[in-house]
Amino acid sequence: MIVWSNIYSVGVKEIDDQHKRFFDLINQVGASAGTPEAVAMLPDIFRQLFAYAEYHFATEEKYFDLFKYEDADNHKKEHRHYEETVGKMKSRHDAGDAKVAKDLAEFMGNWLRDHISYSDKKYHRCFNDHGLR
Repeated sequence: MIVWSNIYSVGVKEIDDQHKRFFDLINQVGASAGTPEAVAMLPDIFRQLFAYAEYHFATEEKYFDLFKYEDADNHKKEHRHYEETVGKMKSRHDAGDAKVAKDLAEFMGNWLRDHISYSDKKYHRCFNDHGLR
C-alpha cells in the first residue's frame, strides 16, 4: 500500500489530485497481487494505468510547454520510461507471467514515489510562479 501524504504535494491541486488517483490504482494492484483475482483484474488495471498516465502526463507536459519549463525534456523522458516499463509488464502478462502483478505493484509504487519526490517537486516553483496552484 502506498498512502498519500502532503509530503507528495507539488503545490498544484490539479496535479496532486491526479497523483492521488495514481495512488489508488497502485493500491488496487497491490491489494490483489498474488491472488487469483489479480489475473482477472490485470487487463483492466493495465488499461487504466495506460489511460490515466496518458491523461496525467499530457497535463504536466502541457504546462511544461506553456511555461517553458527548463527541465521538460528530462521529465518527459521519465514519462516515456514509465510507459515503456508498464508496456513490457503488460507483454509479460499477455504471455502468461503470473508474477507480473507483484512486480507491477512494486514498480509503480517505487516509480511514483520517486518521480513525485524528485522530478515533480522540481517544477513546483515554475508552475506556482505562473499562477498555477
